[in-house]
Order: sequence, then C-alpha cells, then structure tokens
Amino acid sequence: VSGTGSDTTGTGLAASPFRTISRTIDLEPTTFFVGAGVYSTPEGETIPIILSAGQNLRKFGTGLATLEGPLTNNISLVSVGGSNVTIDGLTFKNFYPASGAVAYGINAATYSTTTISSCEFNGGTASPATGKNIAIVANPGGHVSLHNSIFYDAWIGVAVVNGGTVEARNNVFYNCYYGYVTGKDTGTTPSFAARNSIISGANTALYDYYGSGGAI
Repeated sequence: VSGTGSDTTGTGLAASPFRTISRTIDLEPTTFFVGAGVYSTPEGETIPIILSAGQNLRKFGTGLATLEGPLTNNISLVSVGGSNVTIDGLTFKNFYPASGAVAYGINAATYSTTTISSCEFNGGTASPATGKNIAIVANPGGHVSLHNSIFYDAWIGVAVVNGGTVEARNNVFYNCYYGYVTGKDTGTTPSFAARNSIISGANTALYDYYGSGGAI
C-alpha cells in the first residue's frame, strides 16, 4: 500500500501498490506493508481499519505512514478483533472526536492479543473538553504488548479496563492529560505493568480509576 498507489489500477505488489489499506485487507493477506502517505477518510480509506486474527500492519520504506482522523464517537482508526496481531512503525494522528465524545487510535477488542511497537500517536489535543481521545485501549480479556512508542497531545495515552492486560516498556509520553489509566467498574481487575516510561507534561502520569491496581 502506498500514498501514491491506486485502488483502481494497482495490483497490491510493490511495483503497483494499492492506495488504501482497506483495499488490501479485502484480499485477506497475513501482512500488510504500508508505505509513506496519509490514510484517512478523505483519501478514500475505510475507517476503522479492522484487523483479524494473525494479521499484521507494518510500515515499509522511508517516510511516515500516517493513519489520520478526526473521528466520530466510539470510533477508532484501527480495531483489533483477534489474536496474534502486530502493528509496527505506523503513525496515528488526530484521533479526536466531536466535543464530549470518545475516540481511539487503536481499540484492542475483547479477548484480542496485540503487539504494538515503534509507533507514534499524535492525538491532536490533550483537552478532554475538546474531545476525549485515547491512543490505545485494552478491553476486557484483551492483551496489549506495547514497546518503543511515542505518545503526545492525547487525553489518555494507554487505558486498560475490566480484565484487560497491558505490558508496556520503553515508551515516551509528552503532553498527555493522563499517561496510563487502569479502570474496573465491573468484572475482573485489569492487569498492568510498565517499565522504562518517560512521561512529561501530564496532569497525571498513572491514574488508577476505581482503585483497580497497576504498577509503574
């Protein structure tokens, strides 16, 4: 996939790439290689991009491969719906909704397992009054391994809720209202551990919602 590709004349090969990730997903390959470009609704992308079990989304070549909003309420740029999914090297930008709503960069669904590495998350705003943007959320029973990624200008960098699990290391947060958030209102207590995190300019680095537990 490339920002200079074509969904009409492309074949999906390196010499003749598609323009959108969603066009490539229609062919159900295991790994999607994403070249430089902006991937958004105005550019013809179908949002959210839905990854199923065993599918991988990886940046390819030089330049930024950017998935971009803005989004509507409870919509994510990428939704993970299965196990053994990898997302590597991509940039997620402006994943904020209308005022008072919530949207996500990556939504790791119930009982999914996701490895996220070397990604950049630029939420576009850290003000919850503008719209509550969450870079990554691990939902009940979902597991996220997060490594070597950068977050800035988001309401929440990483949220883990109701029995979800997050293992995070070597991540950097700038100007996020919250760095990490754990929360449980029903069900099982989430499991959360973070190592070697740099959190700068946050209102709260780690917010333990409902006293659910976590370590940093």
